Amino acid sequence: MKQERPIRVLQVIDSLGIGGAETWLKLEPLFGRPGHTFLLMDLDTVLAGPVLDLRAQSDAPFFVDDEKLPEADSKRLYYDWERLSELDPNVQSAQRAFNSGQWFGTAGLLTREDFDPWINWTMPRTLRYPEYFMGGEQAVLNPIVALSSGHCCNKIVYKNLRAIGSDRMALLF
Repeated sequence: MKQERPIRVLQVIDSLGIGGAETWLKLEPLFGRPGHTFLLMDLDTVLAGPVLDLRAQSDAPFFVDDEKLPEADSKRLYYDWERLSELDPNVQSAQRAFNSGQWFGTAGLLTREDFDPWINWTMPRTLRYPEYFMGGEQAVLNPIVALSSGHCCNKIVYKNLRAIGSDRMALLF
């Protein structure tokens, strides 16, 4: 029997004064009702195939696209982990990362305080160390989720969601 899942669409309007709302608002579902699961997708992302069914097979609190990168690319696209480890010795290489334009998460496992060392929560949101992070929330979200997998999130499932394989599923963007 197929279980119906309610779907709610959040429309984001940049007039909220958050500055870069299209990027920083992607963190907001994390701070929602504890245990609430969500799928966050950029507007230029299309689901093709049973991606939701694939997600339903896992109870991991974070289910993300597996983007394996050479170290130089991870530093260019996400964060400079060597420089960042000077501030936090627990930070690891970003050779495994995910694009924040398409990922499944669970609210209530991470708090704003988890991001405090890296983000100024003022309006507009800004990075505390822009020289270490490339881009906005995506570069900060990756090390926070990876670090938290040991203390609050149990596990992260990295799955190649962008490739159309024999199971004929993909996230396209």
